[in-house]
Order: sequence, then structure tokens, then C-alpha cells
Amino acid sequence: MKKGHAKSFTFRRAGSTLIELILVVAILTVLGAMNLPLVSRIMYRNKATVAVEQVVAFARKAQTYAISRKSNDVWGICIVSNSLRLFQNNCSSPVSKDDYEFGAEVTASDVNLVFDFKGQTTTTSIVVHSQTEDITVNISDLGVVNVQK
Repeated sequence: MKKGHAKSFTFRRAGSTLIELILVVAILTVLGAMNLPLVSRIMYRNKATVAVEQVVAFARKAQTYAISRKSNDVWGICIVSNSLRLFQNNCSSPVSKDDYEFGAEVTASDVNLVFDFKGQTTTTSIVVHSQTEDITVNISDLGVVNVQK
């Protein structure tokens, strides 16, 4: 080393300061708040989609049971309170039933759909409502299911 040129070293502590930590938390909070409406909209849409899939599944199941003459009875689907019901014989006092609760975020239009032994029914539609969209499930007299958003 030359005379008069002393090396100076500065040591920095590892870690971060409280101000840096507060800044990071504030930035993450702002970003989270900006995405909250998007996340909630996606959640409502997902719940409506699951409800529609359940309507289609119950309609197919009722149609299959009717065609196969399971228990030699008619089968159908209906809405009871805020639940979808797959029923045997009668919706209000079924011999056999399977209920699916929609939940508070999703509702469906009132319907009572009965399949005959050929798998046919009256033409009807079930509308599933959520806070973000309405999805219509059309069921033709031949039992063909069509979903429209």
C-alpha cells in the first residue's frame, strides 16, 4: 500500500430495516386490494359453473334411471328451497332422493322436471343465477341438454 492511501471498509448489517419492511407490506397490501374484485368475480363464476355441472349431472342421472326403469318408477329433478333434488316418484315426498345445496352465492329458477321411460320430458330450462352471471341449462323434450352463458 502506498503511503496516505488507507483502505476504508464499510460494513453493512445483514437484514432489512423497519422502514423497508413497512414499505414491502404496504405495496403487497395495495396489490392485494386491487385484485380482490377480480378474485371474488372468479369465485362467483366458479360456483355458478359447479352448480350448472351439477344440474346437468342430475338431469342425466334422472334420465338414465328413467330409461333403465330403476325401481320401475319415474325420476326427475326439481328445486327445493336452494337445493337441487334428484328424486324418484315425486319431488315433494320422494321415495328416494339426492340433494345438492347450491350455497348462498348461487340460486336457480324453480323447476320440476320428470323423465318418462323413454328418457323424454317436457321442454324446460333451468337458470342458475350468481352475482356475476346467469347461465341457462336448456333441456329439450328428447332430453338433450344445452348450456348457454
